[in-house]
Amino acid sequence: MTIQVISPDDKVVGQASPQFGLDLLLKARSPLSSATTTGINTYLQSLRDNAATALERYTFPTTRDEEWRFTNLAPMMELDWSAPVGEEPVGDEPVGDEPVVTAADLQAYHLSDVGSLLVLVNGEYRADLSTGAAASGITVGALSDPDVAIAVGPKLQQYLGQQRGLEQTFTTLNTASMTDGVVVWVDKGAVAPQPIHLLYVSTMGATPNLSHPRCLVVASATT
Repeated sequence: MTIQVISPDDKVVGQASPQFGLDLLLKARSPLSSATTTGINTYLQSLRDNAATALERYTFPTTRDEEWRFTNLAPMMELDWSAPVGEEPVGDEPVGDEPVVTAADLQAYHLSDVGSLLVLVNGEYRADLSTGAAASGITVGALSDPDVAIAVGPKLQQYLGQQRGLEQTFTTLNTASMTDGVVVWVDKGAVAPQPIHLLYVSTMGATPNLSHPRCLVVASATT
């Protein structure tokens, strides 16, 4: 005899619509970073659009799916998700209802002997909290950084969005909702004398926000 146990919430998600949960999460995504340069912006928007279209082939995972049978995601749908504001504060004034993140708040998370520190708050790059410069032959920064666009922009399409896993629901959702990203590009033969620290921070405001961090690391031969 086989007994199947389905939680009431999980059943509601499954019966409402095959894309019920995914539709809600897509509505909470932000537009592309306004700082992103035109060339990269066009490619990123294409990635987002293609991934959003691909999501139409998927359903929100439930405990009836083998890979998720021990993980009930239905409580996620009880929350009123919103997109993070994604702007740097002016002085100590908060943006929207989200608390301000300062350098002092992050002091406990700093690593010693770091060459570059890149900070993303709610998925958005914060230049005011990031420090250090990359070594020769190494590009470190955000997709929205014009210097990054000049250095590696034409080569990004070979790697960004080309990784395996696009057939997975949440990987596809992440691509459809990406707004910016961090790039660590190491040219052939380049050496990083110190570690590069990427610090992702999430804050809690009056409503839960949904962010989709993206990180691309390309290390060429003999690095």
